[in-house]
Amino acid sequence: MSTVGKESIRILLIENDPEWAATLAMMIDLWGYQLISTAHSLSLAEEVLKKQSADLIISDVIMDSSNIVEFLYRSPSLQCPVIFATSCTDLFQYELAGQRKDTRYLIKPFHALTLRSAIDSVMRKPAPPEVKKGVTVRGPNNQRVLVAFNTIY
Repeated sequence: MSTVGKESIRILLIENDPEWAATLAMMIDLWGYQLISTAHSLSLAEEVLKKQSADLIISDVIMDSSNIVEFLYRSPSLQCPVIFATSCTDLFQYELAGQRKDTRYLIKPFHALTLRSAIDSVMRKPAPPEVKKGVTVRGPNNQRVLVAFNTIY
């Protein structure tokens, strides 16, 4: 599997705790990703997303008494991966977040390398399927042998 170039990954950070917003922004910068904006409210995040697209969203789960997971489900055009960086340990929220494709759920506090691992994990592009250039046959000991097309006459 290959990973998209770090500098080309555009991240929107949605975090209302100024201390955690600064910490996450520092982690994002440390690993060389591009932070397009830090939204301190859900309404600000919506405004940012109207003006520019994000390749990845890093967000808390609950902001301004609003559930970010529900917001993401209401926004079908928003198909980018999401990493939830939260203090919320509610199992219902965790399972709700997990129903969305390409999500990770990190409980604060966590190490910068944990965030990088989560980013790498959700941004990984699958490798193209291996194309067989031959025919599989049974060998002398009943094992499978790939006979290349260019060796068949």
